[in-house]
Amino acid sequence: NLVVSEEQVTNPHPGIYAIESNDGIYVGQSKNISSRLEQHRSSILCGKHPYIKNSNFKFEILEECDDLQDLGLLEAKWALDFHNNGMKVLNISNFTSEDK
Repeated sequence: NLVVSEEQVTNPHPGIYAIESNDGIYVGQSKNISSRLEQHRSSILCGKHPYIKNSNFKFEILEECDDLQDLGLLEAKWALDFHNNGMKVLNISNFTSEDK
């Protein structure tokens, strides 16, 4: 259950993405979002994803980024924004000292 357009899937832009499931939301970054989507999708469907255990999920590109040096800051910004708005960010421990 992916929520991305065909253009987004085949367009290898760097940026920030989210995977949302019943487990919560996972925020990530990649230099090539389309390739990373396939890696996540495969590990979720095989039951090997470290955070997403439910095969009912939605993938969303949050922001494309031209400057690769900004990826880490943007990823943290998105994760903390979701967390501060009450969402369960599955990988929040990557961005704060708080427990998931």
